Amino acid sequence: METESDLFIRVKKAGYDIISTTRTQCWHEHIYLSAAARLPSNHAVYYTARNYFYLIKKHGNGANFRYGLFKSAKVAARNIARFFVYEKNFVKINLMMKGYYNGIFLMNLKKD
Repeated sequence: METESDLFIRVKKAGYDIISTTRTQCWHEHIYLSAAARLPSNHAVYYTARNYFYLIKKHGNGANFRYGLFKSAKVAARNIARFFVYEKNFVKINLMMKGYYNGIFLMNLKKD
């Protein structure tokens, strides 16, 4: 499994320079349900939560993991409020929590 962030980290570790620009835009069509609403799809909600810990486990250390737990708790609280207030969508809350759970407890990775 690869994410854009995973690929970026691996390229940087291999000694290559990464160059970016603010003049380009990228639209991940599968992430948002509509461009106007900017509401994430169910898949995006799950994989964003899971892949956060995937990257920490693959490239980080214990301190990164502890920080990730703290940060994800804050993000989860904000997203739960967002999904509840704006979308009334308990499915997304469930998928986000499942993504965090699977990322924290079920993904056993070997470091590069």
